Amino acid sequence: MVDGAAAEPTPGGVEARVCSWGKGPRCCSTATGASAIDAVENAALSLDPAGLDRLGVDWVLGDTALPDRLPLAERAYRAWRVGGRLLTAGEVLLEPPDVAWGPPPGATTEVEVRSAIEDQAGTPTALTGAWPAGPPVVTRELVEDRARAAAGWLAGTIDEDGHFRYEQHPGQPPTPDYNWLRHAGATAELYRAARLLRSNGWAHAARPALQLLVDQLLHRADGTAVLVDNGKVKLGGGGLTLLALGRHHQWSGDDGYLPIARGVGRGLIAAQGDDGAFRAFETPSGEALAGTSLYYPGEAILGLVTLAEWDPDGPWLDAAMRGADHLHGARTAVATEELPADHWLLVALDRLHAVTGDPRFEDQQVRLAVAIQQTPLVVPVTSAQDRELPAGWGSPPTTGATATRAEGLMARLATCSRSGTPCPEALGPALTATGFLLTHQLTRDNAWFLPDDGLTGAFPKAPHDLTCRIDTTQHALSVLLSAIDVVAP
Repeated sequence: MVDGAAAEPTPGGVEARVCSWGKGPRCCSTATGASAIDAVENAALSLDPAGLDRLGVDWVLGDTALPDRLPLAERAYRAWRVGGRLLTAGEVLLEPPDVAWGPPPGATTEVEVRSAIEDQAGTPTALTGAWPAGPPVVTRELVEDRARAAAGWLAGTIDEDGHFRYEQHPGQPPTPDYNWLRHAGATAELYRAARLLRSNGWAHAARPALQLLVDQLLHRADGTAVLVDNGKVKLGGGGLTLLALGRHHQWSGDDGYLPIARGVGRGLIAAQGDDGAFRAFETPSGEALAGTSLYYPGEAILGLVTLAEWDPDGPWLDAAMRGADHLHGARTAVATEELPADHWLLVALDRLHAVTGDPRFEDQQVRLAVAIQQTPLVVPVTSAQDRELPAGWGSPPTTGATATRAEGLMARLATCSRSGTPCPEALGPALTATGFLLTHQLTRDNAWFLPDDGLTGAFPKAPHDLTCRIDTTQHALSVLLSAIDVVAP
């Protein structure tokens, strides 16, 4: 097992280097073979499978005619997750290493398998699409068009029973996994998109998903209703269910779900202590379970304030305010740079500020936003070094990390606009992150090399991982919907 430059290949032979990365330390192996396929497989098989997350080809060296495809054998741990359609001549591995480095002298240029490829015109193109000559010009028209594409993809993944096509990788069937909290969040964002972009079709498509979510609720004898996911009651599930029900009401004006929403609200209050803290996990019967969650309290607070806007005479607003005050107090001693990127709480604080007009909720936002603003944005490293690419959050940057942090900053900008507080320090990173998301959204123009499996409009997890999951697109869609009011026409 080696992690260095390749030796010169033997005459007539082919040499390849394959690297594993992800869960464990990054390791690389170089091996030879009679063909590119043999060399890649031999290198992959020499890696220790323990802790292996995924593999990528660094380079192939040798004077050889490339095959149309370089499949990695099943015995090599299914390392290339796109299955049979992996690498064609002139194309790039869909799961590249998370860092880029130069190929050794004499490496076959047709197998540039790191981050960029060339189309027939010789233009560098990216894994998830064409790298632009520079960052995209983020305009209101572009943002709205891409938001419509994202909402259209989300709506199109809902089957007649109300299930989303939860997760899919290009060229593979959808995963059988499912998560009810992400179901609730995606449903809520579709109703928001339908209202803001005036597209009733998405709301009608979301109705089976909303009803399925309601049908998933467990109604207890004490009048509470809870969402059970994988055998547990998760606090965030109740919050996101209220968000979906409330946004349906905001779109439709229909109060039909209000009794159910009140039951979910009672379930959240039952999980709240006298100090305002929430219990993150319960059994279906209501016994407390160990464990905490960063995002669940913010989701619960957002759900409660959404219900308070719908049902202002209930106890929901008081519970939401106590929850926010508790989180603020608990984090007072934490240094700003060590605060978590709690985007759900930032969104909830914006809504609390909107409903109450209380400046303390803007004050509570400030340090959370500053913590995000102080986190460096990372420019993706590509083999097309002449390309100036928009930066995102994460190392390497990912769609999820970028979108959620941008959501938080968009919420901060909404509060600033309402209060008349200038906050340009949030605007710059938010727009940079929006550019990153626009670059990596799958479109008809930039995903021409992918199988035609209905992923247009979706946001893949990262430039180095084309898996499309509903919550990744949900968060990116949320950013785009907020950006419509932020960017110039």
